[in-house]
Amino acid sequence: MHKPIKYAEKALTVAAGAAWTVFDKLNQIRQNPSFTPKWSDKPLLKSYQKTKPPLGWPRETDSLCPRCIPEIRKEILDGKQDYKILLKEKVGEIKAKVIERDGKIGYHVARWWMAFNLWMSGVRVKVSGLERLDRSRQYVFMANHRSAADIVAIGWALWDYQIRFVAKKELLRVPVFGWGLWALKNIIIDYSGAMQDPFVIRLK
Repeated sequence: MHKPIKYAEKALTVAAGAAWTVFDKLNQIRQNPSFTPKWSDKPLLKSYQKTKPPLGWPRETDSLCPRCIPEIRKEILDGKQDYKILLKEKVGEIKAKVIERDGKIGYHVARWWMAFNLWMSGVRVKVSGLERLDRSRQYVFMANHRSAADIVAIGWALWDYQIRFVAKKELLRVPVFGWGLWALKNIIIDYSGAMQDPFVIRLK
């Protein structure tokens, strides 16, 4: 892609972000009162007043304990616990930590994305020779890369394997796709010094 087009795309992105910020601020001036439903004595919160749970990983979230509620109910009925514990404490709620190791969670999503792309493009993949692979070993799979289809085709053919691709650093700038490359812990190569020394490639 030529540099003028890159600069134009960058300027358009910045302008769109600034326009949205201005629109969002103007939208908060002289707002109409929120709707109050019949089942509530207070109006509904505006979107900017609502709290949102953090996304991504690692993060700590609230989870329900299926066994805790029957246990505490039995203790209350047996007289071992006061019923007021239901008012003061969050019974049945436990803290859970969502963690990500080596991009494995994201790769499960990426595999279905690759399968969807094959289905949408009408590409059929015929696989043979998988019986010769040892699941306990690591492999380097190489493709001729004559089209973009071989990327998703490899992901489909080696469905049971956790694959990491080698990609050039410039692809990280592609919206959504670049974020996925980074999140899945792929091998990103910096070619910036290749023109001066073609035998040296810096791994990031």
